[in-house]
Amino acid sequence: MGKITGRRSVAPPGCFTEMAELTAHAARLATGARQACIQGYAEAPREGTRSRPLRRLLAETLIDGAPAGAVADAAGVRLASAYLVLRCEAPALAAADWERESARLESWEGVLYSGDPAGLVVPFPAAEPPRAENLAAEFTAGLAARSRGPVHAAESYRRGIADIPAALEEASRVLTIAEAIPDAEDRPYQADELLVELAILGQPAIRGRLAAVLCPLDAGTDLRRTLEVLLACNLDRERAAREPWIHRRTLHYRLDRIRDLSGVDPGSARGLRLFRAALTSARLTRLEREGHRAEDAPSPQP
Repeated sequence: MGKITGRRSVAPPGCFTEMAELTAHAARLATGARQACIQGYAEAPREGTRSRPLRRLLAETLIDGAPAGAVADAAGVRLASAYLVLRCEAPALAAADWERESARLESWEGVLYSGDPAGLVVPFPAAEPPRAENLAAEFTAGLAARSRGPVHAAESYRRGIADIPAALEEASRVLTIAEAIPDAEDRPYQADELLVELAILGQPAIRGRLAAVLCPLDAGTDLRRTLEVLLACNLDRERAAREPWIHRRTLHYRLDRIRDLSGVDPGSARGLRLFRAALTSARLTRLEREGHRAEDAPSPQP
């Protein structure tokens, strides 16, 4: 017979019905715990309204699409009529820098957040969408300035509190693309900027054909990396040639080699579009594999 132990559900192999029942039971427990917590805050004296746990609970309640009025009242937060949801990752940010950046978030009126630099969700009040976009860009720039590694971010605007989960879903898809494009910048991306890439994301057959475009380049040395650097430098060959591992003449030679091996000229508009899409597709596949490996890794013992 299966049982729930600590944070894990355990059922005999093959007992799918029992596992489904255990999962449903766990979901009911989680829902009950949330409602009890919300009710407790609603009945508690109105003090300590700037507490992080209370504001974090409010953020997570909004993100989940659950009723948030009681928690908002307890936190002393006036809910906005619309929100811009920022989804970002800055895993190389130091703990001390995160303390400073999270304090900055908390200083902005009505701004909430959930998570940490490895996976952060920030609902910005967006009664005035341009102001919310400016704040999201400012915050992302601050993370990028302090981080020792890349920062990826995406945002999505929705009217109405009930649409926050949909905004988060869209921002998460866009973030997946932002992590994969070879010329990504340290700023929030919106879906309208990456429509082609989002279309590729949901087309496995197209992604397979794009991957085939890059296969001939494996016969050369650092040819894929050369394309990535050129795109990251906004096609500026002088800037790309300043990379420590490449010389200007080497860059020109490699671009000619790419054309000869693939039959696609990286100096043409068509060639650049095709190679950018192919590199994005290849990175998406790599990120998916890395994610699957992380999911398959054994969990630490409780």
